[in-house]
Amino acid sequence: MRNFFKQWKALLPLAIIFVFVGLIGGIFYNSLQKQNYSATNEILVINAGESVMPEDLMSIANSKELVGNSAIENANVDKTCAYKANKSGNVIKITSTCESNGEDAKKLSNSVVDVFSGAIMSVYNNSELAVKTITHAEAEERITSLNRILYVIIPVLAGLALSAFVAFVKLDHETSKKHK
Repeated sequence: MRNFFKQWKALLPLAIIFVFVGLIGGIFYNSLQKQNYSATNEILVINAGESVMPEDLMSIANSKELVGNSAIENANVDKTCAYKANKSGNVIKITSTCESNGEDAKKLSNSVVDVFSGAIMSVYNNSELAVKTITHAEAEERITSLNRILYVIIPVLAGLALSAFVAFVKLDHETSKKHK
């Protein structure tokens, strides 16, 4: 182990270069990450007979023509906002994301639920269908301060680990030369 650290110390300039490159790469990647906010609603369609499949409901929720365009217009949010509906069993999870602020993400998520409710009633021609919101998660930042710190620290540690790997390979090479 002592020999390994001697080898690593001998490669200190290379280790500093690797760490510096990792730092610059981490800072660059961090600067490319735009902050966005997300809000989620989980909904359940009630009184939906056996012919109504969760996959169909998810498709209706993701449809730009039936739900998307109207929901964005009703929410009065900017064009950086988007949403995605996924299913988990019979529950439809609607997650909206916005770059502008958390309030827009929340408004879009709620608007999608409202427009979706009307869309399924018209598609299935059944006024007894009802949409119940099971959970509503408030808007939250997608990129937190901890994430930003990790975006910088991980490449730095990778540079340090790479320098340790190079030192180990060099030590192994020198040790194998001595045994021949």
